[in-house]
Order: sequence, then structure tokens, then C-alpha cells
Amino acid sequence: MAETLNGFAVGDWVEIVNPDGRDSVILKQRVGLLGCITKISEGNLYPFLVHFNDGAETGFSADELVNQNPCSEISFHVDVVDIRSTQETINDLVGKLATVSGTPLEFIEPLADWEKEILEEGKEENATPDVVNHPSHYAEGWSNGAEVIDITENLNFNRGNAVKYIARAGKKDQDRELEDLKKAQFYINREIAKMEAGV
Repeated sequence: MAETLNGFAVGDWVEIVNPDGRDSVILKQRVGLLGCITKISEGNLYPFLVHFNDGAETGFSADELVNQNPCSEISFHVDVVDIRSTQETINDLVGKLATVSGTPLEFIEPLADWEKEILEEGKEENATPDVVNHPSHYAEGWSNGAEVIDITENLNFNRGNAVKYIARAGKKDQDRELEDLKKAQFYINREIAKMEAGV
């Protein structure tokens, strides 16, 4: 795992961009969002694993990222609540501050603490795999955490299925590896026939 690549480093804050209007569902969903690079896997199609505020982590290429100027501090201005005069519970007061002699409070929290928290959350999430939404035979072998669907979504049906069966061959069931490769061959042959027919 690399610590830096193409001017990006683990811990960098980046904005997601779509440099040439790519038809990627995941990219379109994340354009304009800010995330933190948690892992760099040199040599992969999408080497930068980016953690987002909603807890998702997705791989991106360098041209899909724009470095954001790192800030050492962020100033938060929050709602003022006088705890003595409200019926809200403590849970409702999360993120709010009480008044001090009627004066609103302001606080500053170092961004570095948030970065550490996000990086630690990423490590914890990677420690317990989600076998329902991300079975091991879907992502195994892709060091950047990308799944086959991330790659195949930009291909036509035959090519996407061929890549899918090749990438997952034998990962779910070792005894069916040859069958998976024959399925890939079937879709490759269909695509070749389609091209030869001029369709």
C-alpha cells in the first residue's frame, strides 16, 4: 500500500469530480462531495479509497479527485440553548451549546482530530466485512476495495458479464472455476459474433 501517489496522500481531503462526463453511477452520486483518502493501492484502476461522511468508502482514479486545501481548524457556530428553560432532552441537545451569562458560545475543533476519527472508522469497517452487501467473492482480489460492478457498469452486457465471470472465477466455489471461465467465454464469443455481424 502506497502512502502517496500522483500528488495525493493518505489523509488528504479531496473533492470528487467527473472530468469528462463519465457515465458511472457511483461517480455521478459522489460528484461534488468531500471525502478523505484512507488507502492508496498503486497499480489498481481506482487506487484511491475515499471515505465519505455517510460512512461509504469508494475507489477513484486520480483524475476524479481534486485536492482541497487542508485546514487545521474549522470554526463552528451553533444554536444557543439555555438548558434551564427548555424541555428538550440531553439527546436533543447534541451539537448545541448552552448560554453563559446570556452570551452565545463559539468553539473551534481541530480538523486533524476528525481526520484521525475517519481513518480509524475506516479500519474498523474493513475489519468486519459486510457479507450481505459485499460478499468476499465480489471484492476479493481488488486491493482498492472496488467491486466488479464498479468496473462492469461502464461496459455493454456481453463484455460486462465476461469481465464479471473472469474476475469472480472460483472465488465463490473453487469447484466451479472452470464453469465460470466457460461462462465468460460464452459472453466473449457472443460479443465477437455480434461485432463480426456488424451489429
